[in-house]
Amino acid sequence: MSYKLESTQISGGKHVFYRVDETAIGGFGLDIANLVAGVLVPAGTIMGFDEDTRTATPLKTAKMQASATDAATTYKVEKGHLFEVGDNIGKTIGGKAYTISEIDTSNADYDVLTVGTTLGVTLVAGDVLIQSGVSGASACAYAVEPKGLLHNDVKAEESVDVGVVLRGTVFERRIAPITDGIKAKMPLILFTKSY
Repeated sequence: MSYKLESTQISGGKHVFYRVDETAIGGFGLDIANLVAGVLVPAGTIMGFDEDTRTATPLKTAKMQASATDAATTYKVEKGHLFEVGDNIGKTIGGKAYTISEIDTSNADYDVLTVGTTLGVTLVAGDVLIQSGVSGASACAYAVEPKGLLHNDVKAEESVDVGVVLRGTVFERRIAPITDGIKAKMPLILFTKSY
């Protein structure tokens, strides 16, 4: 097997991947069912894919911008997430996950995600919220099984082909927020803290 050294750039001109050693064979069509039309899905986004349908779907995450109490129903998150009203969010697999009822984007520094029922956990700046496939008191589960990272920036449009990186090295600080649990699902990707 031969290896190919590649670089991928995102809108800001920063390299996301130090090296890409392997992508999923054959490529996939981007599943845009749960994305805002035309939104940029950046390189390094966590992806799941289906070999039979040949579709790849982003797993949405967001990083907390400020702390929230265990009784909160509003959560300040950093800009740049892909969440939209109707998505379910949670903090811990097997924990609480509830549906986003409102997203306030009016502040230049952060967005506010509102849910009808508290997630019931104290959150601090830097914690990661994940997209859950279902809602409920102990229902939090990945909406999409994490299998790799999006190779290049793409716009959410019909008939867009995407590549999913399965093996390589990525600059963790330049991709979507990620948890240790998600990283464990992608053992062949090295997440470096270098810039």
